[in-house]
Amino acid sequence: MQGLADQFEVSLMPVRDALKKLEAVNVIERHKNRRVVVKRLTIEDFEELLEIRMHLEILAAKKAARNCTEHSLRELKRIAAETEKTRNMSSFVKKNALFHQTIYRAAQSPILQEIIDGLWLRLRPYL
Repeated sequence: MQGLADQFEVSLMPVRDALKKLEAVNVIERHKNRRVVVKRLTIEDFEELLEIRMHLEILAAKKAARNCTEHSLRELKRIAAETEKTRNMSSFVKKNALFHQTIYRAAQSPILQEIIDGLWLRLRPYL
């Protein structure tokens, strides 16, 4: 942990808190030797997480359609246009995540967003 704290130039407390949060949503696992690793997903786990995320995102999109403001709609259109022009994979992944996050915020459903965010965290190392 000290290595991470040094790398990010922070104290141990924020590193410890971040690791606890990642462990709580099954992104990482701690080994007995105090080593922390990204939890490996089987193909079946990956497919199940994608299926669950798809169903929850449909729910979020329906809620967003009911609650969407003009500002949110303009923002989604802007992000979608930027994403279409993107040729760099790293930029595409970031724009795609921003597009989805904008939909989740428009859904105005904090618990749903928290659950979806946890699924994204588990899938992100594999994107």
